[in-house]
This record gives sequence, structure tokens and C-alpha cells, in this order.
Amino acid sequence: GQLPPALRVRQLRHLVLVVAIKAADVSNPARPWHLASMWSDQVMVGVHLSRVDLEEQMGLPRSKNMDRRPEQKPACQTGFIDFLG
Repeated sequence: GQLPPALRVRQLRHLVLVVAIKAADVSNPARPWHLASMWSDQVMVGVHLSRVDLEEQMGLPRSKNMDRRPEQKPACQTGFIDFLG
């Protein structure tokens, strides 16, 4: 059967937000450098490094190229690209 209208609206709203975030992430390299770098830093802190914290709390080995040291940022980014490719 069909979903109630309120639930369909919520699901559609969620889908639109997910697509907007993905589009912003994928389009990041086309932005001016200062904006692209800032977005990248936020993704690193908000997504990747919070995963590192959780892995450490759970006693799991750290995911490859996930590190808080600034010099590891390029390795993390290229490692992620290699993972997707």
C-alpha cells in the first residue's frame, strides 16, 4: 500500500537533503580553494575523524589513512578516492 502523506513528505524531504549534501560534496573541487579546503576540513572532522574516535572507543584497529595529524589529510583523501575507484 501507499504511505500516509505526512510520511511521504518526510521521506521526500530526507531524500532531498541527502542529495543536496552529496551534490555539495561532489562539487567541492569546483569551488574556490578557500571554500573547498574549508569543506574538506569539515568532512574530515565530522565524518572520518569521528569514525576514528568510535573505532578507538570500541578497541578496533584504526581505519587506513584515518589520522588527526594535518599532514595526513592528503593521504586520507586519496585513500578514500582509491577506495571508491
